[in-house]
Amino acid sequence: MNVFIVDNTVNVNVLQSQLLTPLAMIEDQANIKILLPRQIKTSVDQFLLLKDSFVFYTDTKNKFHLLYKYGTKADHLYTRSVKEFITILILKNFFFKNTKLVYDFRGLAYAEYQLKNEFNFINSAKSSILKFMERLAFQRADIVLTVSNSFKNFLLAEFKKGTIHKVIPCCISKIDYLKEDLIMNKKPVSFVYLGSLSKWQKFEEVITLYKKISNHIPEAKLTVVTNEIEKAEFILQNNNITARITSLKHKEINAELSKHTFGFILRDNILLNNVASPIKFLEYLRAGVIPIYSKGIGDYSDLCDSSNVGILYDSNDLQSVINKIKSKIVYNGDVDKLLKIASNYTWDKYYKNYLFQNP
Repeated sequence: MNVFIVDNTVNVNVLQSQLLTPLAMIEDQANIKILLPRQIKTSVDQFLLLKDSFVFYTDTKNKFHLLYKYGTKADHLYTRSVKEFITILILKNFFFKNTKLVYDFRGLAYAEYQLKNEFNFINSAKSSILKFMERLAFQRADIVLTVSNSFKNFLLAEFKKGTIHKVIPCCISKIDYLKEDLIMNKKPVSFVYLGSLSKWQKFEEVITLYKKISNHIPEAKLTVVTNEIEKAEFILQNNNITARITSLKHKEINAELSKHTFGFILRDNILLNNVASPIKFLEYLRAGVIPIYSKGIGDYSDLCDSSNVGILYDSNDLQSVINKIKSKIVYNGDVDKLLKIASNYTWDKYYKNYLFQNP
């Protein structure tokens, strides 16, 4: 196995949890090279098991040089960025025709662009270009990965000619909590929100929902875990909500979540969310947090429905939501179900199928 990985992300938490963690489990690391922007070098130097695998580029010229240097030696060349894929595809036709290209669909770039930008002719044209690029990636990659079965079904229906070789969700590290410890650590009527305050995360709707819950359950407490503390404070003040707000390092999140009983994860029922695999869902489950969730979140909404875990949020039937919360305030068998589901989505279960060990 000789693998060259190209990633342009500067989000170290995502890089750590969804790429470096499974890579660190692979025994044959000597034949893996990972091309990253130099600006994150200090942040990834902590991954000692992979220190010999990192290659950092400083600018576009240097990046092309390294793509040529390592791409010509690789059996597989992997990326999860559609722009990187198009660049690599062009280079492959000239310099490394025998290298297999692997594209990992972790999201839909064109749908995300549509969501973030107002509708006009220019933005519509840009979105169409991104969609064409993703179609090309789906049809021209030698190996295609995706994060959910919903995503797989969409790609096959939308882009027609192509094959999904593996569905590999966003996974979590191995679970090391005991059920009894989680139950003892819980604050019975404690709610938590984890994540950014981006529009698509629906934080303001979460706060509106929590306010209604606290009117029926006065002893309810809320903790908001986000890096956008000032924005969170502003929204909470505008809604007359008292909450604890904190910003945590990635390694601190599990311990914080384990203190809470309920966690919010609301999304609009739109394409971008329908094909997603939000790691927040599994982080809640791993910590024994009962998700209060909406319909259409990747494979997870249906998983919760079929497994009878979590509380489905229906804005037209708020009383039902509140009644379900009240029925679960006394912590019981839910934690068993939550941990069992989460244990099926750990990297130690998936890493052997990751990055072509079993093509």
